[in-house]
Parts: sequence; C-alpha cells; structure tokens
Amino acid sequence: MKSSHRFYLILIATRLAAHGTGASTVPEFDIASLKAVTAAENGPSKISGGPGTSDPGRISYSRVTLATLVARAYGVADDQVAGPASLSSDRYTLLATLPPASTVEQLRLMLQHLLSERMAMNVHHESREYGGYQLVISKKGVNTKNLKRAMDSVNQQENAASRENPTGGAPAPMPALALDRDRCPVITAGGTQMGGRWGTEACSRFQNMSMTEFCKTLGVIVQVTDGIYGKQTRLVDRTGLDGLYDFTLTFTFIPFGLKNVDPSGPTLYEALEQQQGLKLEEVKDPLDTIVVDRIDKVPAEN
Repeated sequence: MKSSHRFYLILIATRLAAHGTGASTVPEFDIASLKAVTAAENGPSKISGGPGTSDPGRISYSRVTLATLVARAYGVADDQVAGPASLSSDRYTLLATLPPASTVEQLRLMLQHLLSERMAMNVHHESREYGGYQLVISKKGVNTKNLKRAMDSVNQQENAASRENPTGGAPAPMPALALDRDRCPVITAGGTQMGGRWGTEACSRFQNMSMTEFCKTLGVIVQVTDGIYGKQTRLVDRTGLDGLYDFTLTFTFIPFGLKNVDPSGPTLYEALEQQQGLKLEEVKDPLDTIVVDRIDKVPAEN
C-alpha cells in the first residue's frame, strides 16, 4: 500500500473515532405528527412556531401543501419546488416538538429527514431562472440629503439586539404612531424601526434600516400594489450600501383593486429614484430549484 493511501485511511479512522461509530448526527424532531388532510377538512393554511418565534420549541403547519413543506425544508420559496402535481394539490398538517435551542438550519434538516423517512422523498437540485427585482443606485447617485447614515450609537446598540432574528424576518410591526406636520410617522423608540400609512401621498419613515431589511419591506409593498398576495416577491439588494440608514419615503401607495382613489402622486419607482437616488429594476436570476423525483402521497404511520 502506498504511503499516501495509508495516510488517508489513518485520517478517516481518526475522524470516525472522534465522532463515534455509526452514530447519526442528523437532527430529528423529539415528537412529530404528519398527516394528510382530507378535502372535507376545510380551513386556511397556517404556519407558526419554530426558531426565532415566540414558540421556538414547537412548529404547527396546518393545511400546507407538499411544496410548502419541501420549501421550508430547503429554505427556498414554494415556486422553487418542482415535481409531481400533488406537490401543489395535496395538503398536510405537521405538528412537531424540537430539541431545545434548535436553530433554523437544524429545523430544515429535521424537515428533510422527516420527509425522507415518512414519505420516502428523493430530490435533486437544479439551477433555474426566476423573475424578480433588484435595488440598485440610480445614475444620478445616492441622495445623501434624504438617505442619511444612522449615527446614533444608542440606536445602533438597540438595533443590533432587535436584529437577532434567526428567521431573517423584517422588524416587528410598530404600534400606532403620531404624525408630524407633513403627516409622516413620528418614531420615538430606538433600534430598527419603521412606520407608515397608505394613500395618494403615503409617507413611510425608516430608522436604523439596512438596505437588506428595506428590500423586505419593498417586497411587501410590491405585493400589495400589484395584487400578488401570498406569492414570493424576490427583491435583492444590489446597492452595495452597507451600514444603517434613516430616511423617509413619500409615494402613492394604493392597494391593488382599490377604486375611486386619485393616483396623482409619485409611484414607488419614481419616489425611490427622486428621493433616495435608488432604482428598482426587474431582473431574472438563476436560483436553486428543488426537484422532487419521488414522494409518497400517504405518510408512514407516526
């Protein structure tokens, strides 16, 4: 046997001894119940619990599709799951208890393991193009008069604590706010904050906001104005602006389908460019797609 081969065998044996022999390192749910939902069991889909929520030790997924379960398992959007038609038609309810201090990544591995064990799921990955948006700096450059760096050290510290959300979600909604003379929200608390109102001259105010977090809010606004509720709005920050910012955005924010409202003010796209020096562009990006090669319709017994 060549010395190089002997070295690799010794290295493998050492690693096995360090990690134990045959012991599984894949995280699993403490308890999990996965059941198919019949057509007679009407009701809305609902997802709650898990790391980063008020109930981190449990998850409750009610009347969700297989596409949603697979998407949650791999950290992608529902439409980045491809395969049999049953992925978007059949519905299931999953109730599970997680080991203490589980992370989002561990939850995903638990879901992958559960679907593999209970539903014999096999998948592979492909790169496919998806439409979305990107936020970039306009040709005129950033308007530093309106888009100002947040410099308050107290707010910076509070912001760091408020952003400790493993799910990567946007800041929590704020309570009702007072309005100033321009009818813009008045923010008095520290940390990452946002508040606004809709209308022909809707005013939204952002405090200690990163461009990444701002894009999450823009995604929601696009959903509301374009009437694409419940669908994924891919909106990526490509401004190259790091750090945190304080700014106000005034534009015509009219929910889709709302009639008898004069949309005379600037659109979201116009306001971003005129007031902040930013631009929202439609793009197509290659993204990871989870292709389900095999999955059983009926889960194995719990």
